[in-house]
Amino acid sequence: MSPGTLDVAIWVGVFAATVVTLLASLIFAERPRILNTPHACLLSNEHVKGPTIFVSVASYRDPRCVATVRSAIERAAAPFRLRFGVCVQEHPSDDDTLPDPSQWLSVQGMAAHVRVTRVSHADAKGPAYARYLCNTMYDGEDLFLQIDSHMEFVDAWDDQLLRQRADCIRQSGHDRVILSHYPPAVMSKEVACGGVTVQMALGEMEEHGVPSFHSNQGASIPHPTPSWYMACGFLFAPGQFLRDVPYDPHMKCLFWGEEVLLSARAWTSGYDIYNPSAAVCVHQYIRLEQPNVVYDQIDGKTIEMWLCAQRLAVCRVLRLLALPLPPDMSPDAITMVDASVYGVGDARPLVQYMRESGIDALMRGGRDAE
Repeated sequence: MSPGTLDVAIWVGVFAATVVTLLASLIFAERPRILNTPHACLLSNEHVKGPTIFVSVASYRDPRCVATVRSAIERAAAPFRLRFGVCVQEHPSDDDTLPDPSQWLSVQGMAAHVRVTRVSHADAKGPAYARYLCNTMYDGEDLFLQIDSHMEFVDAWDDQLLRQRADCIRQSGHDRVILSHYPPAVMSKEVACGGVTVQMALGEMEEHGVPSFHSNQGASIPHPTPSWYMACGFLFAPGQFLRDVPYDPHMKCLFWGEEVLLSARAWTSGYDIYNPSAAVCVHQYIRLEQPNVVYDQIDGKTIEMWLCAQRLAVCRVLRLLALPLPPDMSPDAITMVDASVYGVGDARPLVQYMRESGIDALMRGGRDAE
């Protein structure tokens, strides 16, 4: 072999070894799970048919936020129909390592499909206010899906929801229909294959003076069922819902009372509420190891201000629902600004909703017990 031929052989060998090493590093390197989705799994915009869906995601220092967005995209039948509005509430230093939803979507070629509002954890005002911030990013999409930031979806969940929505429209005779419930907690085989549903039920009076909702999980059923109650962690409605029943920015620090007020506002605004016939996602309810907005308030020595704001928000809920205030609370202490905008609708009477939903009897029973 001539010296020139030997040199070429050596360089070819070095090049081949380099290529093998690089491929091995790409395959076996421990990259973040969040970034390892091939672009090929997503459809191009020109293949999208059907309505766009605005997905509202309120996240409080949640390491699963990107995993939730990823699950929604990867398991959608038409990923590019989705538009995300994400409120990221994070600690400016402690949460620097959390995956970023806008960065991940950029990797997927979907940067234009996410709008992000960032809030310091010290300025967080609870889930209801965070959802209000999410919904300010709505940009006229056809449909609206509100979820939490720690959820996982089943395959083709978007097509399943569209089919269930069409079923609700046939039942109601109009398109002002809402699908809502508390999703199951575990992604079992039954959930993944569409064999589980969760029906909502009226709970009991909470210490704050508002009723709670419960859920009953069982086998899937042929059609969505009418309901009086909505869950704020899973809510699928027309995009017009955000104009007819806009989220109230004055409900800072609110937790209990958000769902009953939104249910009453939706029904009195002419919307029919349904529980889905089958679950399309699961929700991580127990998150003891994760940061919590209330515990952060305790650590920051601001819990008294938080609880005071929360009590005022609950009393605003009571007034908007025409329910009595606690004896020690003066009506003058409660802001009722924009009550005509964020109060109940005028398409149906509130008294009918409160009576037929069972809430009126529950409230009377709670007052009688006192």
